[in-house]
Amino acid sequence: MKAIYDEIYRNLLGKIERGEYPYQTYIPSEANLIKEYSCSHNTLRKAIALLTQQGALQPVHGKGVRVIYQKRPRALFELGGIETFQEASQRNQLDTETRILKFERIVADKDLARYTGFGEGDELLYVVRVRIVGSKASILDCNYFRASLVPGLTPDIAQFSIYDYIEKTLNMQIATSKRTVTVERVTR
Repeated sequence: MKAIYDEIYRNLLGKIERGEYPYQTYIPSEANLIKEYSCSHNTLRKAIALLTQQGALQPVHGKGVRVIYQKRPRALFELGGIETFQEASQRNQLDTETRILKFERIVADKDLARYTGFGEGDELLYVVRVRIVGSKASILDCNYFRASLVPGLTPDIAQFSIYDYIEKTLNMQIATSKRTVTVERVTR
């Protein structure tokens, strides 16, 4: 059975998310909320503490409890897990295209080995793709793959999904992916 404060927490959060208690306004007083929810001071305070901890509310000494929750737009691309561009595009129902700018075999020199973690002298595939979302070039995607681990990789495959090729065609599981993400203002 759920605790009473959890029900109050969920109810208040719903009102905040729906805008019944808009951003930068104050929620009703503790006395009014206790009456509304027929609960004790401690129960209400637990619910408010949880909403405060999660960044939805902010107690202001002498004034009350202010709503600081702001609805964020859904992220198009998540950075935490390994999600392919194709998977993110499908999840977000985006019109996308990938263009291959560079697809070449290179040998890792000392600087590239230090930068990427590959060994000096390793044969790599260097793939540069531009990701177009809608009609705008939005992402420049530069990748290095150890050539021996992606046999048969072609520009046609890279135009769709290299990770999909690795997992489904080569039957390999991707355990980690080292990524460096930079955000820069676009220039010519």
